[in-house]
Amino acid sequence: MSEDKEFNFEALRLPQNFDGLAGVRKVITVISIRKPHRQEFIRVRDGDEWIFPTFILEENGTRELYIVDVPIRELIPNELKPVMLYVGINREGVVFLIPAPIPNPDRRANQWHSSFLDAIGIAKKQWVRIASNMDANAYECYVAEGVLTEPTYPENLDMRKLLKLAFKDRFIDSPEHPAIKRIRGAQ
Repeated sequence: MSEDKEFNFEALRLPQNFDGLAGVRKVITVISIRKPHRQEFIRVRDGDEWIFPTFILEENGTRELYIVDVPIRELIPNELKPVMLYVGINREGVVFLIPAPIPNPDRRANQWHSSFLDAIGIAKKQWVRIASNMDANAYECYVAEGVLTEPTYPENLDMRKLLKLAFKDRFIDSPEHPAIKRIRGAQ
């Protein structure tokens, strides 16, 4: 480049819709199941069709989350957690499932659970960060100060497809599954 030519860096900036400009379409093959990272702004997809109540198994040590077929649940009833799976998306457009505990009406209210569910409710309307505060024994919700664009969810994924992608390698449908064997002391 010659010294007398002005270089326009802004014209070279990659636009957010660059994948459409390149003539490619992203194919989603993996959906993670996780809580949002503490510095990650997220939104939660609103609507009952985007919420899935179920039982999950969180294996100690690995912290892997599994969905357990109905006949297998009776083998490990005390190991299962009732959760609502919500569809989340971050600013980079990464879609993931957020497991949120379902409060037990027979027990005293849990601030961790209720504050997390409150933050999920806010995230349905605004971009938020959700961070744990050990001193408060609760999650804190931080709303983005700027005017951020509305999320763009993939059009070709409904809740059924999201669950299938998220749990494709994490579905327990046999008492012979290694996680079940470990929990029952058979391995």
